[in-house]
Amino acid sequence: MLKKNFKSEISIILPCYNEQEGIIKFTDKLVERLEKKITKNFEIIIVDDGSQDRTKKFLIKLCKKNKKIKLISFTKNFGHQSAILAGLEKSSGKATVIMDSDFQHPIEILDKFYYHWKSKKTKIVHGIKKRQQTTIIKNFLSIIGYFLLNLLSNHHVEPGGSDFYLIDSEVKEKILEINEPNIIFRMYFSLLGYKKKNIFFNSNKRKYGDSKYDLSKSFYLLRNGILTSSIRPIRAILSLGIITFLISVCFIIFQLYEYFYTENLMPPGFATLAILILVFGGINILAIGLIGEYLSYLIYFKLSKLKYVVDETKNFRK
Repeated sequence: MLKKNFKSEISIILPCYNEQEGIIKFTDKLVERLEKKITKNFEIIIVDDGSQDRTKKFLIKLCKKNKKIKLISFTKNFGHQSAILAGLEKSSGKATVIMDSDFQHPIEILDKFYYHWKSKKTKIVHGIKKRQQTTIIKNFLSIIGYFLLNLLSNHHVEPGGSDFYLIDSEVKEKILEINEPNIIFRMYFSLLGYKKKNIFFNSNKRKYGDSKYDLSKSFYLLRNGILTSSIRPIRAILSLGIITFLISVCFIIFQLYEYFYTENLMPPGFATLAILILVFGGINILAIGLIGEYLSYLIYFKLSKLKYVVDETKNFRK
């Protein structure tokens, strides 16, 4: 259990990758909004996920200008969720907000996040997109992705749900106890069972730079979401192996019946070949399923993974 040593009212975590064009303007607007509308007791943790442009240089300048802005810099690109994890582990606020730094998540609705947490005692406030600023193909693939994720995993993920949310420190502690670097954090909201409020918003168009989430990264995120939260696919393979094996047994019985009691025999060797394929095919699938059960247990519960490697930090107290 983490120690409740709160230094801020609220922590804002900004995963960042190649955002040199807009990061300073976004951070300035965020600071202005926090100070005028929410609270002056805040910290902004920007996690540079191995940017290849001048993002890190700009972030260092921001840290020198404002001590409430803190930097975690990775040695290379470890991924969006790893950046969120690093921010969560370093944050010291009573509540923590995760959001993108590209203006697509509107700063204005942070007031609603804070209100529902502070006044309504809501442990999780989640931003849900009402519309996507993207192509028809990506929208369609997003719908399919959410369907597969909810079908094959043990958790429910809100369609349109993004990494734009506020969580109470109590929720943060429970999430960090999971100790899984490849999880999609918002997948665990339904598992934890805390009081949750959805805030619907219109996603803004990206003002600067290009989107970092292409189809391959989206697929990788979907894959990790399923593998780190469920063993349903493996159990489906196991069930398929059992069904295939039972069918082969029924086929053997049928062939024995035809051989002894009827004259409707198949061509010589065909029955033997079919039986061998079914039997050994069923056994192989069954064996793969059983091995998968053991591997999933070891991977999910026993093996520790490299989360990320920090190259440099700024404005954190030692």
